[in-house]
Amino acid sequence: MKIVVCMKQVPATSKVDIDPETGAMKRMSGETRTNPYDLFALETALAIREKTGGTVTVLTMGPPQAEEMIRDAYTMGADEGVILSDRKFAGADVLATSYALAQGIQVIGGADLIICGRQTTDGDTAQVGPALYSAVLYFFFQLASVSVMYQHMEDVTDEKQINKAAIWMFVCNFCAMELSILGLLAIAYVGELASASVPMLVLVQNGVGSGILTPIISLLIILGAISTAVNMISGIVTRCVNAVERRMDSPEKKSQGHLGRNAIFTAIFTFLAFAIAQFGLMTVVKKGYAYLGYAAFITLFVPFVVHAIATKGKEI
Repeated sequence: MKIVVCMKQVPATSKVDIDPETGAMKRMSGETRTNPYDLFALETALAIREKTGGTVTVLTMGPPQAEEMIRDAYTMGADEGVILSDRKFAGADVLATSYALAQGIQVIGGADLIICGRQTTDGDTAQVGPALYSAVLYFFFQLASVSVMYQHMEDVTDEKQINKAAIWMFVCNFCAMELSILGLLAIAYVGELASASVPMLVLVQNGVGSGILTPIISLLIILGAISTAVNMISGIVTRCVNAVERRMDSPEKKSQGHLGRNAIFTAIFTFLAFAIAQFGLMTVVKKGYAYLGYAAFITLFVPFVVHAIATKGKEI
């Protein structure tokens, strides 16, 4: 088992210097110590390693002087230590810190178990652990979408296809980031957007041309929901048909009745989607999405890792 313990070096005194320009704490100005709550997390990780085996890696985000804390962790029994250090991290809030730690864990090869202290004695937010957990859960949440898109993948036949794909990926990511920024700015000016079930409609109704744009946005929302359902059904149908046809010996048998098998599975999953909609689509989606990350971890991530180990990475 690979265990990662997130730790932090904090001021050893309540008297700290604050940068008047940035408002950030000057962590190089005074004596420091390991956050006491993180020592409990490290002790827990070492106890688990003693019973189950594996390794314990200490991960921290801070200035280079955090190396002293890593050395102390080594003396306690940690196997490895990693410091994420960059001037850009200075003054990072809970969201930025948890995101950096989540990315750092992925870079060092992931983890089977992540342990954090309850809170730090300098910030006392007690939010980095839950935020880090949400970031990892969101990763598993996205696995479900990736598996659906995988059903529509085709082999690359030309280098130009790779170049076009890279350009479109940049364009799509750029548009998504810009929309996110606009959304945050809109919430700053229109507070009710944060709690609205359909924020875009609220934004349009408070803007110019609401009489024309409101029905258009409503139609686009419906089309978006339909396209998502169609894409999900298409991916499930493709997977089921492929599973059935793998058991057939000859290509002739696969070609015979191929359209019929597609039609049968499409009818089945379309009926299921329609049935779900009758029970209240938004309620089901809200509840289902809350547990999608856990389901993806069990049904996608674990089988993928087991398969990769069994085939020694030859069939990934």
